[in-house]
Amino acid sequence: MRGRIPPIPPPGGVPRAPRPPAWARRARRPFPRPFPSSALAAPFTAAAVPLRAYTPLSPRLCHSRPAALYADAWRLVFDPAVEPDTQHHAQHLTIPRDEMHATESLKIRDTLIHVLQHPHEPRALAQIQDALALAYTSTLAPFHRRCVGDGAVSPASAPRDTALALLGLATEVLVLLGSDEAMVLARKLLTYAQLHVGSIPLVHFRRITARLGRRNDALGVLQMERLAYKHHPHMHDTPLRHARLLASAALGHGADVQACWRDLESEGPMPSTAHWAHVAYCAAQGDAPALQAALTHMLAAGHTVPTALWLDVLASLPPLAPLIARERAAWETMLPADLLVALLPAMLVNGTARYVPAVLQLAQVRGSEALPRLEDVPWTWAAAADILPPIEPRATTLALAATWCGRRGLVTPALQFFEATRDAARPYASATAMPNERRPISERCEPLAAVEHAAVGVVQAWRRAGDASAAVAFVQAVTGASLGMPLSERVAHLSPCVPRTSLLTAAVLECAGALWSVPLAEAALRDALAHGLRYNGRIRRALAHLIVQCVDAHRGEMSRFCAQLAEPLQPHDQAPCVAGRIELLQRELAALGFEDRVQRALLASDRQRRAAGERHPGGALHDWVRDTPLQPETPASASPMVPDAMHNSELPVPTGAAYAERLRLLAALGDVEGAQHAFRRLLAHGVALQASHVEALVQVLCQGGRVRDASWVVHSVPSWGLSPTLAMYTCVIRTYMDMNDWRMATREIRSMQKNNLVPDAHLKDTVATAAARRGGRHAHTPLPTAARDDIDITHLASVAQHYQLLMHRHSYVEAQQFYAACLQRGMVPDYTMRRMLRRAGHWLRHRTGGDARSTALALLSENVRASSAGHPCDHAAPWERQRTFRRALLALVRALVAGRLEKVSRTDTSAPSA
Repeated sequence: MRGRIPPIPPPGGVPRAPRPPAWARRARRPFPRPFPSSALAAPFTAAAVPLRAYTPLSPRLCHSRPAALYADAWRLVFDPAVEPDTQHHAQHLTIPRDEMHATESLKIRDTLIHVLQHPHEPRALAQIQDALALAYTSTLAPFHRRCVGDGAVSPASAPRDTALALLGLATEVLVLLGSDEAMVLARKLLTYAQLHVGSIPLVHFRRITARLGRRNDALGVLQMERLAYKHHPHMHDTPLRHARLLASAALGHGADVQACWRDLESEGPMPSTAHWAHVAYCAAQGDAPALQAALTHMLAAGHTVPTALWLDVLASLPPLAPLIARERAAWETMLPADLLVALLPAMLVNGTARYVPAVLQLAQVRGSEALPRLEDVPWTWAAAADILPPIEPRATTLALAATWCGRRGLVTPALQFFEATRDAARPYASATAMPNERRPISERCEPLAAVEHAAVGVVQAWRRAGDASAAVAFVQAVTGASLGMPLSERVAHLSPCVPRTSLLTAAVLECAGALWSVPLAEAALRDALAHGLRYNGRIRRALAHLIVQCVDAHRGEMSRFCAQLAEPLQPHDQAPCVAGRIELLQRELAALGFEDRVQRALLASDRQRRAAGERHPGGALHDWVRDTPLQPETPASASPMVPDAMHNSELPVPTGAAYAERLRLLAALGDVEGAQHAFRRLLAHGVALQASHVEALVQVLCQGGRVRDASWVVHSVPSWGLSPTLAMYTCVIRTYMDMNDWRMATREIRSMQKNNLVPDAHLKDTVATAAARRGGRHAHTPLPTAARDDIDITHLASVAQHYQLLMHRHSYVEAQQFYAACLQRGMVPDYTMRRMLRRAGHWLRHRTGGDARSTALALLSENVRASSAGHPCDHAAPWERQRTFRRALLALVRALVAGRLEKVSRTDTSAPSA
């Protein structure tokens, strides 16, 4: 119908052409389309090749996790150190002068060499296209009207070898350029050569696949390997099989990986790199039996385990994968023992310190068998640890492990790591050796430093485990010092092997603070000064921590304490500059947020007075703390506009502890805006973010009714390189419970459990109390009620909450028995607890009935009598101990700063006496 007017297209545009039927789509060729009508157009015919199993090229068809591709693995396909590269091949390509079109072939070769030397020129692709157009009219002209399989013989002057070499080099140059247009042209060029010229030599395919593999283009590798198989259908090239194995492993094609591996095994012994690639693939898949079989086969073949393979196994743990991917280039060149030295500190900085035991157990480090095993570590690690040879660790690695155990209070493994460190540094571990801090930097001994740090790790482990006296006994055993502490049986077998260091002295000062013993602190300081140690930053920082520890919620004591700190000092004869020492100590106190800590203690004192019923203006102290500047006022010449700063106050010292105290103070004041400004300043100053900062921010957000923002902050903590803590989740869950939002509270509980956090007794009782307010336990509550023995009697709020929960459930006798058990365990009740008992007695007398009433009232009377009788002495004892410790510590600090402790003659020799 020639005169028919075409219909008007719909508003959406011209409709697309109808899709061809399924049989037409199946009839399409699986290889690239023919060339368009251009200078490279040629007849398109298919060559008969043997059938082979199909390998999917689409990533959507991958059914397993991909393995890591790294550059060294592709040496299996092409090794530049053994075979000539593309540029060397092109420069040494010989073209006889008597060949047909020899001049044009030389010109094409020179063009290819120029592009190889200058691949980033804008006209590089255009130059290749011009060279191919010239080749089509000259070198390739004899092959236009002829099929490869027709049996015809080309003229003697036809440059077949030259044409194939030029086509192979041109394809390599196009792959080197790497653009989409260049890659399409390279594939078309290989297809053209297969159909009309001949088979491109395999060396070109090896170089192309190796280049694509180093570029992480696994799909391109498989495409080139297929084209190579079409060029050489009856030849099985081992390097190209390795290329297919690596690319399939990178894409996660498990069936093709196993098929390639079986084919390679059938050809004979394989190189070590092939074994390493197979082990890396099995580790990435998380297949423990396959990994064990691959490792067994590799070790049976006599191959070693390189550092790159250790990195592949470590990268199979998802939290470690980003760290290893970032540092792989630097760590691959190390020995396995040096890898542990670099990996453990990086894990501490990167927020993956909880996986340190798994890494040590994988490397089979001595002492790691006493560490707890993590549940979220893949089974492949345990399977690999049974077969992999153990790594002989450096002394630094063992010291880092001891330090890690010290931070978590694990005494037994810390002691084992210390003994292993001492044995590894045996020639240098001696109590009479000069410590590293007294040596020049160029003369410091790394094994001796490892022993020093391992000893500090053991001291921290004992102190965090609640046995500071055993920590001091350990210091006496390993240094030979006399600090007045009886020896412990667990350290009786140790001999002096650690010199006196300021780091160890600071650890002993922390133990003195835990024991509230100023004589112990004085003995440690005198021993350190007598052995030539200086009053340096570590000792000064430990003393500042003790001073901050003395802060309590008593306004009169705090006023006297701050006044005594500000009193001038009389320097001792021939003492160093006292003013400089005082200034340095003030800086350390400011770095710890001392003023914010004192003001927060004053707020707590105000609350205690109001709770005790004393006549005191409720909001006066709160307003004074909020409105009083912490530092001198800003001079008039300075700009009064300080963005994101707390009202009427200076910014804290840019340290983590100072910002933590400022955020806690703002949380006590309920200042949401001020806390947000301080948190922004913390991030802007580049201060290392800590969990205490986030906990204070979450607390103040929950107090201000912005629990949604607090929940978002908790879920965003991993983006800052931290892990959510139980305190963060407890604050958010408690706020949701107070809002009667059970659905969001349950969501936060499940999120907490996904982060491997175990709820404590206080949180369990919080959830149970909220469920009781709803009239019964919710069906989807994932937390049970806390057991009686799990309640921390030093946390009076937990005791009161569990007592009230039992009373709410009408378990009156059980509640009184629980309170009596807490008194027997050593609980010291305060005024709030005694008032709670009186209210419970009023409830039992006037609101209840039944047989349990008389029994509960009798137990209640005994509890009230025991609480009131034990209150005067038991409650005053801790305050008296703190007051005595505070005054004695202040006298010790003043004597040390004034130089009176240094009048003891020093034995400043390289071999201090034990």
